[in-house]
Amino acid sequence: MTDNELIAKISEKILGYREGSTTNILFSIDAMQDRDATLWIGAFRYYCGRMTISVSGFCETMINNIENIPKEAISIIKRDLMEAFADDDRDRGIGNDVKRLGMDCDRQKWLEVLAAISGA
Repeated sequence: MTDNELIAKISEKILGYREGSTTNILFSIDAMQDRDATLWIGAFRYYCGRMTISVSGFCETMINNIENIPKEAISIIKRDLMEAFADDDRDRGIGNDVKRLGMDCDRQKWLEVLAAISGA
């Protein structure tokens, strides 16, 4: 499988993007033209809300590579993360056992990501 075929497959499965469609309903960048943005956004959306040690690893990877993440991806991730924090605050306020950003340790890592992307 070529790189282009792999990225097209990932884009379709994770983001709902299909080559040749006139619009991408999930975000406003052309996913096939900006492969890095597609992969960062897709990975973020996969990890956001998980409750495993892999969340910490992904967050550290984001923070350590913040200068390499496309600005379009940073903007979308920041928007999605702010919405996730609002949902998480609501979940915590009403005492839900399952929270949007996962456990306290996961929320802390997402706070670190938010601080990094806010300064990017």
